[in-house]
Amino acid sequence: MFFVLSTLTTLVLYPFYGLLVVVQALLILIASFVGEHIVSSWGYYHYTDKNDFFIGNVPVSIPLFWVFFIQMSLIVSKFFLRSDSLIVFVSALILFLLDLLFLEPFLSKRKKYWVWTPKEKGMFHFIPEEINNFTAPFGNYFTWFVFPVLMNTLLVFGIRYLGICL
Repeated sequence: MFFVLSTLTTLVLYPFYGLLVVVQALLILIASFVGEHIVSSWGYYHYTDKNDFFIGNVPVSIPLFWVFFIQMSLIVSKFFLRSDSLIVFVSALILFLLDLLFLEPFLSKRKKYWVWTPKEKGMFHFIPEEINNFTAPFGNYFTWFVFPVLMNTLLVFGIRYLGICL
């Protein structure tokens, strides 16, 4: 399903960004696969057998999931906004809120597609527990904001300000 959805979002963005959107999709696939594999191997979480085919620790659908959601957030932001900076910021904010309010509570906590493991000395151990009382650790939500900013900046600013258009 996410193969079809991520292909569709890439095709929708192609007229605006040309082959640069394909480069973005490939970077998202590679970075998300490597990142998911590394972080899950550190024991922060693990994917359960409710997922599809795995490569290493990562279900094949997860990198495609990232492509779809990052690109879809850009499409939604472009529809409502004109400012490049706002488009990038709002696309990341959409994904941060989507993960906080739906993906983690529903897909992790309720459906158990992945399970979080508490870490005493994790990457964000300096965050007081009183404000880190969500389904997932703070670092997860941080990633759901920063990764879309980086990937959508590649498209929006790469094409408009750096003249990159493949």
